[in-house]
Amino acid sequence: MPYKRVKVVPKSVAARTSAKGAAAQKPKKKTPWAGLTVKKPKNFGIGNDIQPKRDLRRFMKWPKYIVLQRKARILSKRIKVPAPIAQFTRTADKSLSLAVFKLLEKHKLPTDKEKKQELEKLATDKSATKKPRALRPGVKEVVKCVEKKKAKLVVIAHDVMPIEVVLTLPGLCRKMDIPYVIVKGKAKLGTYIHRKNASCIAVTGATTNELKPILEGIKSRSDDWNVQGGGILSKKTQIKLAKREKAIRALKGERL
Repeated sequence: MPYKRVKVVPKSVAARTSAKGAAAQKPKKKTPWAGLTVKKPKNFGIGNDIQPKRDLRRFMKWPKYIVLQRKARILSKRIKVPAPIAQFTRTADKSLSLAVFKLLEKHKLPTDKEKKQELEKLATDKSATKKPRALRPGVKEVVKCVEKKKAKLVVIAHDVMPIEVVLTLPGLCRKMDIPYVIVKGKAKLGTYIHRKNASCIAVTGATTNELKPILEGIKSRSDDWNVQGGGILSKKTQIKLAKREKAIRALKGERL
């Protein structure tokens, strides 16, 4: 009797095929959204689907003035800045600047229309008196008020260009023992005197109660003028120096 050839299949292969057959026999669970959606793969080749939006600011060619602003900012961090100039980068905090602006708003200078009305009133009414101005804007006026000790507070803008215009004011105020504060924005100061910008303003007509919260805030920041600025290394340089120090320590340890 002739022998029949039997094909021997490994167990692992047989198990796999049987498992596939069992899976094929089992009915698939139908999802409620089956058949409602159709796959539409996009083709981003030339002349096909539009590319998705990407953030290209890193690859963008910025205007020259923005590039110069950014370079200047980085340089101000890297280069060591002397204390008299560095104090203009450390402006008053939010609570102190709000108190200063509140005081300036209260003693805001009159507009041209209000001045005209006041002059008409003085011309018609003999008993009327001219209201004294509580704010003195401009470097010349501020210096006069400080030297004559009429100023009760000096407010200086941090972004005056060139900085030499107001650079001597903090030292003069300290010498004459008059409180001063450096705040953000020459444009903001300009709103209180109805001009585009104001480099500095001397407050002459404020009461002691009005100045009390501001003077307390200035006392807490009394040492800011004596601190040097800049000298902050980039992260890349910091990592490089740290690696160098580690290598030096390792060499010293081997020698010892």
